[in-house]
Amino acid sequence: MNKTAELKILIKAYFRVCQVLNIDKKAHVSLSVESLKPTHKSMHCSNDDNEIDTIHVKRSLMAFLNFYRSLYNFSGGDVAFMNHWLDVKNKRFGVPPRELLLTREGIQRLNQYFEALHSSNNQSKAICSRNDENN
Repeated sequence: MNKTAELKILIKAYFRVCQVLNIDKKAHVSLSVESLKPTHKSMHCSNDDNEIDTIHVKRSLMAFLNFYRSLYNFSGGDVAFMNHWLDVKNKRFGVPPRELLLTREGIQRLNQYFEALHSSNNQSKAICSRNDENN
């Protein structure tokens, strides 16, 4: 599969998720513009600007889609719950998670949150398994 086809698939998935999560068009534009910014200020491109832009867009889209997958798994696929979770101020973030979806850094924070949550769940399951084996 060529890079353009991959990017089209990611963009299509991105728009579907935005529809499910009730993300408005203004937020679409913000995330798209944000995703084009290089991750390192020292990164300067000469001949391969389009290649670098494509890489940044793909990374941003993948991070967003990974967040959605985690939220989907966390909610059991309950769309109403997902949107509620996004709209309610979260103690961990100090803002509603929906606000974090507007920047790459915000999406990274959300992904880290779910990674930590997943990790702690796995540790709990391992402890329960050891306790069951000892009884």
